[in-house]
Amino acid sequence: MEEKTETETLPQIPAFDRQEGMFYALLIFAGGLVGAYALRLCGALATAQTGNMMSAIWAFQNGAPGEGWIRVLGVLLYAAGITIAILLPPALRKRNVDWEPVYLITEIALLMTVLLIPEDVSQIWRAAPIFLMGSMQFQSFPSCNGVPLTTLFCTGNFRQMVVHFWAYRADHSPMALRRVLVYGTSIIIYMTSVAIGYQLLLRTRRMGIYLPCAVLLLALLVRRIDKQTISKC
Repeated sequence: MEEKTETETLPQIPAFDRQEGMFYALLIFAGGLVGAYALRLCGALATAQTGNMMSAIWAFQNGAPGEGWIRVLGVLLYAAGITIAILLPPALRKRNVDWEPVYLITEIALLMTVLLIPEDVSQIWRAAPIFLMGSMQFQSFPSCNGVPLTTLFCTGNFRQMVVHFWAYRADHSPMALRRVLVYGTSIIIYMTSVAIGYQLLLRTRRMGIYLPCAVLLLALLVRRIDKQTISKC
């Protein structure tokens, strides 16, 4: 009886879908641009909420309840975006509506409303539409080619990259290797996007919000082409 080789005994994984990979790469690139915009022009990490929670406590303890409640509002808006992302897709499916284009167009519309908010109001108010946009994307697009990841920040992706690097070293699992590559690539794309975003914002200021909108439109186009290709198969 022949012995199985190491490669034969390893579990097989589906081929990497390059179209899906491109779609998520664009979402990550847009996420980095949005993150750079929110931090430089709104003074907030609008794609994550740890900073807002900590800042709210700091404000309440230092006699600035107004600032504290504004920070709480940011957290509530983030929760509202997640809630919308949970409840809306089933309602759209009942009406035979593809929810992904609806979400991407909604995200673009939310980003565009940033330009309607006066610059002299609190920075957190200016970031309010980004809180909603970020939480909707975070909840709605959580994995690429079977790899759970976030398109909006890097802490979780970095942790998972290190974990699966050591998992791959232990058993040479193809899926562990895929996860290392997906997480590593996502971090590179995100940080490259942030670096580009910072430089562009120095020149464009508030108009810089158009760039992530354009990237999200491109992501929508890629997704539509992918789905049309699948439907023809």
